[in-house]
Amino acid sequence: MCNDSVLCAGFQIDTPDSLGRSCLHAAAAGGNVECVKLLLSSGGDHNKRDKCGRTPLHYAAASRHYQCLETLAACGTAVNATDQWGRSALHYAAASDLDRR
Repeated sequence: MCNDSVLCAGFQIDTPDSLGRSCLHAAAAGGNVECVKLLLSSGGDHNKRDKCGRTPLHYAAASRHYQCLETLAACGTAVNATDQWGRSALHYAAASDLDRR
């Protein structure tokens, strides 16, 4: 669960896991828009890349989480950033059949 008490305890928001993913990557992949907003407002790096060059926007697109995509794009995320294979979030959205219904 993403909440203020964890952040107030001194947790480093952008600390990566073994694959280079931050909490913001996880929140975007899970579609937790409230957590995405909290992490962004607390200084989370919206352009942080994992070991494969993917940003939280890539994860939101691959998981078909439109609200997370919208939130990340609105805060100035590099929407055309590509991963190590040259794929942008748009490529991931197309592959996941993202549709704003």
